[in-house]
Amino acid sequence: MSIQSDSQDRPFDPWRRPRTAAAKSIVADVMQQLQRYEHHLGLRKRKRRPKDQDVFELSVTALASDLMHRVLTEPDGSLAVPLSNQVLGTSNRYRSPVLSKVLPDLLERMAAPEMAWLTMGKGYQGVFGHGARTTIRAAERLRSRMEEHGIGLDDLTRLRDGEVIILKREKEDHWDSGEYIDYDDTPETEVYRFEVRSINDWLAQAHIDYIGERTSVDPFDRSLRRVFNQGSFQRGGRLFGGFWQDLKKAERFGDILINDDDIVELDYGQMSVRIVYGMVGATPPEGDLYLIPGKEVHRDGFKKLMNALLFQDRLLSRYPRDTRPLFSNRMRIEEALGLLTERHPAIAHLFCKGIGMEMMFRESEILIDVLLRLQERRVVALPIHDAILVSRSDEAQARQEMTDVFTTHTGIIPVIKAEVGG
Repeated sequence: MSIQSDSQDRPFDPWRRPRTAAAKSIVADVMQQLQRYEHHLGLRKRKRRPKDQDVFELSVTALASDLMHRVLTEPDGSLAVPLSNQVLGTSNRYRSPVLSKVLPDLLERMAAPEMAWLTMGKGYQGVFGHGARTTIRAAERLRSRMEEHGIGLDDLTRLRDGEVIILKREKEDHWDSGEYIDYDDTPETEVYRFEVRSINDWLAQAHIDYIGERTSVDPFDRSLRRVFNQGSFQRGGRLFGGFWQDLKKAERFGDILINDDDIVELDYGQMSVRIVYGMVGATPPEGDLYLIPGKEVHRDGFKKLMNALLFQDRLLSRYPRDTRPLFSNRMRIEEALGLLTERHPAIAHLFCKGIGMEMMFRESEILIDVLLRLQERRVVALPIHDAILVSRSDEAQARQEMTDVFTTHTGIIPVIKAEVGG
């Protein structure tokens, strides 16, 4: 079933928790009132078993905490809560114990008029496969408690218990996001997890400020996860998450400070193509690898076409999506492919062989190593796929580490571009 949601909905985060005494007191109040409500109406015939009581307390804590977080980041926004048996009836490494079969009843009780901690819009299954998730929103009772206690984003936190190593199955088509695959741990996945959690722990205590005006930005949202693709831990592996990744480039430069200093973005130039040259042990040609002599006006088109050639697993007979407008009407796909082959004869045999995800894995390994090396040198770096954000005072150190790591992985000296705001 396809699920639709309003633009002001975001998925419920079952790992949200109170951090300070003020937030914990609100959660305790919600919990006590709910248990009194259950006792008064005789909703429970017997006392919960210890394990069930733990799930109850975890669920109330997560719901109250994430509802407060939503109020602070999007006052009129809602949380989309999955209540299908397919979600609540299964258990795997990605599932929080909060997503259990007691959740629907708990939401009903928190939304009851006598409680009124939240309001709820019930989801539905669509006739033709489209439906909507159940959504919840903090009610006035919870909002007033927040105001009384002066709750802010620094009163809340997020547990590190959630899985940070994600494995997704191969997509069936362009619109398929790829479902998560459960897997058994190996020494390899345990190393991946240790690395990401080490990076997350370092970022959690780093001096990073957001000084922008968007209230929806949570500067304490610094938890990264590593996502592997096509059912393989040798495909993909990029880092996702962190408040800075959702900001536009102009906002990052104007609104993020690291150690009270402005930031610089350091980006590997033409990283994917240089990695492929490293894979075959060849030296890339001089200059801009996406620039075809005499066809400079089509540089953006050749960049997109090259990217498609690395990810496609079959020969191209037409220009890929959104690429045709970047070329003149007179340039046919055959001519464009021929020009790229002439420009890159050493790697042309890998075009349309579907190596994109393998290349992306190597890219992700490089970025992970860069982050760990910088962490050892007490340098805070925020990753954005093939680039990092660092303070201007750390630019020289970061450049050196990026150069050393890339050269070690590929045997090729990288091109590193710097971009600053203002």
